[in-house]
Amino acid sequence: DVFRGKHIRYSGYVKTESVTQGYAGLRWEVTSNAGRLTYDDMHESGARRTTPWTRFVIDQQVDANAAEVEFGVHLAGNGTAWFDSLQIEIDGKIYPQPLPPAPPEPTAQETNWLKQNVITFDTDQAGRGFSDLQPLKKLIGTTRIIGLGEQTHGTSEFQRMKHRLTEFLASEMGFTAFAIEASMPEAYALNDYVLNGVGDPKHLLFGLTARI
Repeated sequence: DVFRGKHIRYSGYVKTESVTQGYAGLRWEVTSNAGRLTYDDMHESGARRTTPWTRFVIDQQVDANAAEVEFGVHLAGNGTAWFDSLQIEIDGKIYPQPLPPAPPEPTAQETNWLKQNVITFDTDQAGRGFSDLQPLKKLIGTTRIIGLGEQTHGTSEFQRMKHRLTEFLASEMGFTAFAIEASMPEAYALNDYVLNGVGDPKHLLFGLTARI
């Protein structure tokens, strides 16, 4: 309701180092109940290679049918990016962004449940063995479809742990198929590498992840 039908200016500063495959920039998306209305992640104008702090701006009119507006930042490819001083303006006026409420402290019941159910692990690095992951076998049992998600998209620790869990499922539990939401041509090319060793895996993975 705050943004619907208004002119939005989303701005911020971006600094990059060694972004040679991909780009870094601001990101925003507007959706209606029927699907996506607007999407911009600065694919064409984002920062590349090594750059000093530079201000970037996205100017858009929010559709009158908008149901949700999402703001963020985006790094596609390699290298490192920093983001600072993000700001939203509505019809030329700065939007005051309230601080999110502090999460409540866990109750004693919640803490006890975690102590009884959490499975700890020694590392998120693949290739380090599976002794600490053995309790997963009982948890998974005869299940044949496992979904691996993440609390935040692109966070390296989540991706490393998913790599390790995939290695565990294939090596220790006999899983033989892997599915991911991605564009089909790049997925087929990567599948050809997995089955037949064709192509450069680093190049194929970049083509796959850049479009997710």
